[in-house]
Amino acid sequence: MNNNTLICIIMMFGILAPTSVGGGIQPLFGVFIALIIFPSLCYILLKQKKVDVVNLFIALSFGLLITFFTFTSDYDTYRYGNGLMFINLFLLSLINSDKNTDNLNIYVRTLMLVNLFIFFLAICVMFNIPPGGDIISNFYQAFYIELIPNMLMQNKPVAVFGTHSLAGFYNFILFLANLAVYKHTKQTRFLLISIGYMVFLFWLQSATSLVYLLIAIILLQMELYKAQRFLFFVLLAIQLLSIVLLFQMADDLIEATMNQLFSDRNGLGGRYSEGGNLINNLNYILAHPFRGIGFAYSTDFFYADSGYLEYALRNSILGAIGVFIAFSRFILRNVKSSHRYLLLAAYLSFEVGFSNLLYFRTFAITLFMVALYNQLQRPANKTITNPQTREFS
Repeated sequence: MNNNTLICIIMMFGILAPTSVGGGIQPLFGVFIALIIFPSLCYILLKQKKVDVVNLFIALSFGLLITFFTFTSDYDTYRYGNGLMFINLFLLSLINSDKNTDNLNIYVRTLMLVNLFIFFLAICVMFNIPPGGDIISNFYQAFYIELIPNMLMQNKPVAVFGTHSLAGFYNFILFLANLAVYKHTKQTRFLLISIGYMVFLFWLQSATSLVYLLIAIILLQMELYKAQRFLFFVLLAIQLLSIVLLFQMADDLIEATMNQLFSDRNGLGGRYSEGGNLINNLNYILAHPFRGIGFAYSTDFFYADSGYLEYALRNSILGAIGVFIAFSRFILRNVKSSHRYLLLAAYLSFEVGFSNLLYFRTFAITLFMVALYNQLQRPANKTITNPQTREFS
């Protein structure tokens, strides 16, 4: 099997994979899915033969360091599930997508299948159409049992992602993918799909989704200005008219976004402020910046509400720095388009509120996204699907 086919299969598997059965959350499903993805990443690496030596050094050093901290930890309870997640993350960071053969069509078709599935679930939830909500309730319960019922009660189109913040991030990532394909092919359907994801970002009404919505609006305006000047002015006129007519609503929305973002209940305030759920993590790291707890476990700490603090807690600030250097090198090595820094910034910013680089769906989606961008930037794919396509830059 060639890499392109395997990457697209991994993407579909990563999106469709359930996290619950009959509404009952299955905590080990994430580990099981990551375990299935693991040999696929190994296969891709073995085929490319040459790897990023710097990232390989970081990966090996990270492994040795976290093993040392595990054995020297002051805690006597251990949970090793994240070990597999770290292994997959570093395997991902070693992959060179430019070794894949030219085949943009398979990525575009896979992206369309993902779009159809996400749109089906999102629209069903937004408008109380039973099949979508039933599918989510039965197969995509996640994190804690009250979460999905609460999201569905508020008609939030979380699809397979569980929370409105996580859904907001991946709706933005899929927005970027479709906008990039539109920029390359000039096919209007991908522009409309991009706008659809913007609607979902608004509908989710989380601080994360609203911040990414603002960025998406700016990106769409920039692209339309370059490619569809008429649509740009039409959209600009609609936006200006909306601001005039709905000024108070816009003001309330901005205020609500800021309140959610810094909320003491579930925003940054609830995580990082004195009395927040991450204060023990932060205090430990400040007291022991070069000594992590490895795979030790204590109820004194929270482990998923901040990637920066979780990686530093487990493997010291050196380990955390290593994670982000390796991931940044992976993105910047494989993606050469103008979206490379935006894509990286999106991932790094989201780590403030969630350990997303260890989330099992991240491996599949990120591998696919990077491979898609890599295909789009190749001269051999400049004329795919549309003879009027211009270079993706």
